[in-house]
Amino acid sequence: ILRNVTLSHLSGNLRDRNAHERTMKAMLGVNITSTSAMFIIVLVFLNVICSMYGETFNGLRLVIITQAFCAIVVSTSNVYAQEFMSRGANWSVFFCRLIRDIAALLISYFVILLVQGYGALILSLSLLVMNIAYLVALYVINKLHFREIK
Repeated sequence: ILRNVTLSHLSGNLRDRNAHERTMKAMLGVNITSTSAMFIIVLVFLNVICSMYGETFNGLRLVIITQAFCAIVVSTSNVYAQEFMSRGANWSVFFCRLIRDIAALLISYFVILLVQGYGALILSLSLLVMNIAYLVALYVINKLHFREIK
């Protein structure tokens, strides 16, 4: 729901740079705050969540922490992706996401081949790293390209 709201607001005020930047900051703030709150809730109830799976799931705590933190990164990058889409750069988002996802799969695959027994953790870490790289790429491209457009 927030993605559609974000896209609508960003598309609606493209001509007013100040309003557009205020909308970006507000949406980033809402997304970071809400996902950070959920991250904290997951951390608080981590033992309860882990106990539901039992003792046999090796490395569950780290997987849950990694994925809960990854949600903050993904939520933030979604705001930047909506910024791109509001400016008609849908293909840029597509290719950035394609590279991110293929890289995450390849990294996971090859590391899992090398390190047996930690597949879920390796995939979680791979996704986190690639989502951070994706967020940084969107941020840099946004600062370098879109800020020049008035």
